[in-house]
Amino acid sequence: MNLDQMLEAWRSQNETPLYGVNRDLLQLIIQHEQRDLRRGLRGAKWLAYGVSALLLAFFAIFFASIDNARTAWDYAAAGIAIGATLLFAGAFSVSHKRQVLRERGFGNSLQEEIRRNLSVIDYLLSRSRRKAQLLNGSPMVIVGILIGWLIIRADDGPSGWYIAGALFLFNVVIWLFSPVWTSRLAEKQLLPYRRRLSELLELLNSSE
Repeated sequence: MNLDQMLEAWRSQNETPLYGVNRDLLQLIIQHEQRDLRRGLRGAKWLAYGVSALLLAFFAIFFASIDNARTAWDYAAAGIAIGATLLFAGAFSVSHKRQVLRERGFGNSLQEEIRRNLSVIDYLLSRSRRKAQLLNGSPMVIVGILIGWLIIRADDGPSGWYIAGALFLFNVVIWLFSPVWTSRLAEKQLLPYRRRLSELLELLNSSE
């Protein structure tokens, strides 16, 4: 039996409390769904770290490929790009740790497990909002511009400019438009689940 089936059984009682509900089974279901949510959080965290590492490696390769004498602008670009990449990964890490600490503030009762799940969902929804994604992704736009600069420095011919221009456009398009569909996808997946958990929490509280 899953959460939807248990909720449907509870609704079928009209307003009579379902004292016979298997709370242990229900708590196992909630904990299982909590593990799925946390797995998604861990996946997002390691994706952010992986993207940051790849960008640093990509950046280092092009910096090393500069045949011309490196100027102060090149070193400035290097410092800013490294700082922006670390800012992106660091901000994600701090946000994730705060959420972990927030989850530890809940107890082990069934209601507290539900509140913990709701906390994770609210965190995911807050990060999926368009403004939040634009803000969180802005360091990557800076890195993309600076990598384009290094590509031109490594190859100042037409091909270098074409590649840098294409990279810049791709970077800006992804930054501006990916939050639109990712926020819609997150809301489509998470809002119904949030409503079910809120209803379940209300039913549990009213039955006591």
